[in-house]
Amino acid sequence: MFASITLMAGFLGAVSAGRCSRPDSPTCQAFMNTGGVMPNLTVAANNSEFHTWRPKFHAQAPNSWQNDPVSLYYDETRGMYHVGYQYHHAHVNWGNISDAHAFSPDLVHYYDIGDPYNPLMLGPSTEYDSKGVFSGGAIENGYMGYITSMYTSVTNATNWAQANNSGVESQSLAYTPDNGVTWIKVDEYNPVIPREPDGWNITGWRDPLLFRDPALAAILGDDPEQVYCPIAGGIQQVGPRLSLYKADNSDLTSWSWMGPFLYPEANSTWNEKWSGSWGVNFEMGGLFTLQDESNQTHFFSTFGTQGGREPGNGNYALFATGSMSKSSNGSAIMDISAVGIVDNGNSYAQNSFWDTKESRRVMMAWTPEDLNSYGILAQGWQGALVLPRELFVKTITGVTNPASEVEEKAAWTYEKESNGSYTLKTLGQKPISELVSLRNTSVCSTIPPQAVCAVADFVDDGFGYKSLYNASTKNYEMQLSIDFSKDPSAAAGVVLRKSQSGFCEYTSIWYDAAEEYLYVDRDQSSIYSPYITNTTIQTKFRLWEIKGEREQLNLRIFVDNSILEIFANDVLALTTRIYPYLEDSNEIGLMVKNGSAQYSDVTVWDGLDNAWPERPYDTSVPLVWDGPEITDNGRLWVGN
Repeated sequence: MFASITLMAGFLGAVSAGRCSRPDSPTCQAFMNTGGVMPNLTVAANNSEFHTWRPKFHAQAPNSWQNDPVSLYYDETRGMYHVGYQYHHAHVNWGNISDAHAFSPDLVHYYDIGDPYNPLMLGPSTEYDSKGVFSGGAIENGYMGYITSMYTSVTNATNWAQANNSGVESQSLAYTPDNGVTWIKVDEYNPVIPREPDGWNITGWRDPLLFRDPALAAILGDDPEQVYCPIAGGIQQVGPRLSLYKADNSDLTSWSWMGPFLYPEANSTWNEKWSGSWGVNFEMGGLFTLQDESNQTHFFSTFGTQGGREPGNGNYALFATGSMSKSSNGSAIMDISAVGIVDNGNSYAQNSFWDTKESRRVMMAWTPEDLNSYGILAQGWQGALVLPRELFVKTITGVTNPASEVEEKAAWTYEKESNGSYTLKTLGQKPISELVSLRNTSVCSTIPPQAVCAVADFVDDGFGYKSLYNASTKNYEMQLSIDFSKDPSAAAGVVLRKSQSGFCEYTSIWYDAAEEYLYVDRDQSSIYSPYITNTTIQTKFRLWEIKGEREQLNLRIFVDNSILEIFANDVLALTTRIYPYLEDSNEIGLMVKNGSAQYSDVTVWDGLDNAWPERPYDTSVPLVWDGPEITDNGRLWVGN
């Protein structure tokens, strides 16, 4: 069902005045109705808040702990995508990790494979992976011609900050004889890459993401069907590394190390404001090519960096682009030309694959919780995957910004044209086109174009506010455009998940045109803000001057209960987590600071579809505690 209504100007709430109400000062009627008492979730029963912040239209485990996406591919025989993910059944924290999985016909709707309460794909079962089946990738026509996954097999605790990680991680194979339903480890040969390179005192050595790439094979003088494997990690006191391996045979049971193709200095940066930090250890390192509109080939690598980011979750999700060449010893080297942040919010472990069905590059990633461990037993689960994103070469032509802004070392490459303008290229990303089908069950509301002016002293940060719409669900999509051309010093955006009876809870998203930063203010996103993470997220983002006129800010925002995903101009992506608790926290509004901004194309699709049409509503399971004999007194993992 798809309905449409238009909200005329007469239905828009007027700009109001007044002070913001802090969560610990319950002046809002909705909060007063609860008696001003927040339930203490640290003593609440296990799974008692299972549905409170649970998303509806994201790829998510049925329960328990979830992290990295793994073994992503499209199976032409079955006509299904295979989506795996890291999973710790019946526990709410990371531990002796396994893989679980699902099928999807469209990367929008998903179906658990096997037991809907425990859709296990692979788990620790042998001496070589007794302490974990870590992340990896899959490839068609692998071992004995079957779809094959390579994963990191682990035998002991490992952490980039610990002194000795040698010999803990290896790389092993599993194949599926029935197109993704069951997976069999290749015990005869595993681990097929038994340890890190000789002489490396490693910070880590994991996440084999298998791939074929004819462009890389041509540079290295290999067969077009050659299988490669990047492995992420680093060297203690030296820096992070992405190493490249290549298979010695078609069964993928023998491999040769080619050397590192990315090898920055520890905790250095390409450009701090645009590119984050290289950190000290890499994870989930992928290598792939994309074609631009002129069929020019561009090499990209995506990877997570550890140890170089504070505050926040300590990790960056980055990309690098540049030319690839063959060194004198036959290894591959990337000559970097740009480095950028893939997602500067609460998203990590990016994993992408070539979608043979739609001829495109699709990326998925993990969004962990941001609860600061508050109430996680009551919730009974942690983590989800972000919405699938298409990666492409984003080309911006006719750029007329000053050379000092264009020709800096940043997240894009540039070419100066004969007319004096610039052409820029960077990594583009946008939600896959199939996600519009989520709107089929929604009510669509469109709001007429309008200007909104700032009203000083309305909320803590001095924003003017105009109420637009009260959503009937916690699961919606919003699109809008904001024009800053008439007031380049303005800061403007939207307010989401606001409590209707006051400012007890709200989250604001706004762009400062003068500072060139996008902000997500979570200070009052939840009445539980004193206990959970509520830091403001900011990310550098430029609206370019195109033939003398500044670009509009085009936002596409997905709200799925506690998951907030923001896309801007097909370049920026930012994921974060919010935890409103009040039932009436569904108001949407516009906000402006320092002048005025023109809003247009404002549309809300309220009530997006369920991504799991056959999964039971309540998939919670009894939670398990691993005692000290299992966790080695907490050395291996937490236990719950």
